[in-house]
Amino acid sequence: MKRAIQTAVWTFLIAVLAVVPRAFAAGATAKHSSAATALFARALDALDFQSPDAPAFRLRASVRVDFGQGRIARGQIFDIWTPGGWWHNEVALGGYHRLEVSNGKRMWVLSDLRYLPFPIFLMQRAMALSALLRWALAQRLSEPVRVSGSGEICVRATGRENQSEYCFDPASGNLVRMSDSRWNAIYEYSDYAPLADRRFPRRIRVLRGNGQTSASIQVDELTTESRFNLRDFLPLKGAIERPLAAECTEILPVRLKKMVRPKYPKQAQAVGISGVVRFYAEIGTDGKPRGMWLLNSSPPVLTDAAEAAVSQWRYDPETCRPGGEKLPAIVPINVLFVTQ
Repeated sequence: MKRAIQTAVWTFLIAVLAVVPRAFAAGATAKHSSAATALFARALDALDFQSPDAPAFRLRASVRVDFGQGRIARGQIFDIWTPGGWWHNEVALGGYHRLEVSNGKRMWVLSDLRYLPFPIFLMQRAMALSALLRWALAQRLSEPVRVSGSGEICVRATGRENQSEYCFDPASGNLVRMSDSRWNAIYEYSDYAPLADRRFPRRIRVLRGNGQTSASIQVDELTTESRFNLRDFLPLKGAIERPLAAECTEILPVRLKKMVRPKYPKQAQAVGISGVVRFYAEIGTDGKPRGMWLLNSSPPVLTDAAEAAVSQWRYDPETCRPGGEKLPAIVPINVLFVTQ
């Protein structure tokens, strides 16, 4: 068989929201319809736990996370939030444990892994409802559309690298579903419970683009708090200190600086197979990709070659200015194999 002439072409989508779900980067206010604005404003009235007049609260939830390849983990989330920006977030899933604490200016992370697993990243995003809504308000919003059958009212939010859809219950104003196209996920919210003058969903589900459940969250305890133990917000020995993205005046995005060409598998070359391999990975503060999460591969024979190459790529990590401190960031990576 005549030897195929192969090329490997790769493209990158790098602009990323901060890994810490409470610190979404703010964008310029976009112009959109008053009807769409009213839907988001009504939902934020109930869900905004980041405003100074929001109640301090304590949350405990049971979680189930699918890490892929038959690995299902069950555990708990424990969360404390105060209007002053002090917070404590703890995830315990079987042998995995991650603790984040903040004093409103800095944060500290103590984890069993050197990176944030992608399913945990999605779970944390899903729980950051007010941040998701605020991000949408900084994008271009479509006119609201009523969905036949469910009666939900949905709005598309379009940004430079992402288009998402937010669906609301017109009777209560609650957010019931959000599609997160950049991360190929859908977040579902139900069973809202009162918390002082606000509401919080007791059931949250994260779905992958193929409809498979990635994470399910059942809130078991949700109470307002007036007194806290200072030790809940102190970093433990061995924790890594990081700046909060919200405290950065500017965040320089991840930038690729070294590529290694993937080797075309001989079996794929022999039959002229081409396709794309899609990953999500965390780019650490040292510029190395970690925790690569395979989104899909077409066909699977290309996956190992793509992963071997990407693991050798190096990046300039996300950078906080003016301090110049490095931040880890989740990024999507596409590797396209083409035979000619």
